[in-house]
Amino acid sequence: YGASSGVLMSQSADGRFIATRVHHPSADAYNSFVFDREAKVSPKPTTSGSHPHYRNGPMLLSLNGQRYARLDNGVVKGGGFLSSEEEVLTYAGDGVSALDENVSTHSMSADGCVAFAAEATNVVASDLNNKGDIFVTQPSIANTSQRVNLGPGGAEANGNSSNPKLSTDGKWIFFLSYATNLDGPQTGRQLYVVANPLAGS
Repeated sequence: YGASSGVLMSQSADGRFIATRVHHPSADAYNSFVFDREAKVSPKPTTSGSHPHYRNGPMLLSLNGQRYARLDNGVVKGGGFLSSEEEVLTYAGDGVSALDENVSTHSMSADGCVAFAAEATNVVASDLNNKGDIFVTQPSIANTSQRVNLGPGGAEANGNSSNPKLSTDGKWIFFLSYATNLDGPQTGRQLYVVANPLAGS
């Protein structure tokens, strides 16, 4: 690829698949792609001559190495390595519309569940707090996005939340928040851990 340097971003549990971020000096740009260390090739789709896994955004792999998710211009895209088309994984709640604000960070569990942070107001209904929130979605099941940074009784967070991380087994979501109404009075940015409502789905 004519790259000058590469950085490992993610890998499957067995180390076979790795996602790297590579600098291309001729274009002064960074691209990300996945490499199959066993076959010594980058995975390609089965029905297209294009190369959908040679991308410019930070990329994560599921632990089984069969799915990926990458941040690209404010949305999370990804899919399975044998699919011919890349999917947008962060649609609005209707499963069709684009988000009205960009995604800032994302995380992926072993089974491909994706947690992401966004200030979008149309991921779920009745999002009125105008704050960065934490959402989780299971790309293999349509219209499953749920907001998880909620206080008692489903109260919306009164401060920005960010940096979601899914546990390896996908059962827990960790995130940071400046909200003071999620779990009793708080000051400053706090770490929260909540159960993933989509675990096992």
